[in-house]
Amino acid sequence: MGERLQKSEAKKKQSELLIFLGISLFLMGLLTGTFIPFSSEPRMVLSAHLQGLFNGMFLILLGLIWQKMELQYRWFSLCFVFVLYASFANFFNVVFSLVTGEGSKLPLIGGNPGDISLIAATSFLIFTLTAASIISCVIILFGLAKGFSQNRQSEV
Repeated sequence: MGERLQKSEAKKKQSELLIFLGISLFLMGLLTGTFIPFSSEPRMVLSAHLQGLFNGMFLILLGLIWQKMELQYRWFSLCFVFVLYASFANFFNVVFSLVTGEGSKLPLIGGNPGDISLIAATSFLIFTLTAASIISCVIILFGLAKGFSQNRQSEV
């Protein structure tokens, strides 16, 4: 019983933190959008703005459904870290590309090739945040499916 209570409290804290950090990322996206008219690369600023807004909303929504998932604690922890990393890395990768001018991996939003070390940094971020996003979404799907299944069984 005590372990179940600890897990419930941990889930609640993670849920609240996801919502708080989601609002924070949403705010960063809003503030980034204020620079669109003043930028020489408005498409890059717009992309950073949208990344902040969408990833912030994703974290808020995930925080609202977090407690509906049923997973072992280590899977919750792994998913929590991966989701936060992916959301913030996605936003900061575009901001980093904007500030450094390195955007060879982001050609659709007006990026230009830069120094090889900057290309390596953005490539690393894109690869790792993509992997973290996919892994965390798979974990979330399994956790929700198990949680919904247990809810249906308890109703019977």
